[in-house]
Amino acid sequence: MELRLEYQLERHVSRRPRDNALFIKQGSGNMVTTASTFGLLASAEYPGYCATKAAIINLTREMAIDYGPLGIRVNCVCPAPSRRRASEAFHPGRRWAKA
Repeated sequence: MELRLEYQLERHVSRRPRDNALFIKQGSGNMVTTASTFGLLASAEYPGYCATKAAIINLTREMAIDYGPLGIRVNCVCPAPSRRRASEAFHPGRRWAKA
């Protein structure tokens, strides 16, 4: 679901039809997607989550390649994990800051 929304946003704002695309008309724009550092890792416990976040990261890379030459910046924010049981499974032995 999340990946589909990212793709639909990209199509609406920039891709087709090109003559109706807002950012292409302007000749500039910024798109920011949100993924997770878990998109850069793999886990047997959370394969769907990791795969979805990785897909968002790679979709963002592809959009940056496609739209950079048109003056449209595309970036992905990957927040660091907070201390939770799931986070500790991905980062064993990590020293966590006290809240």
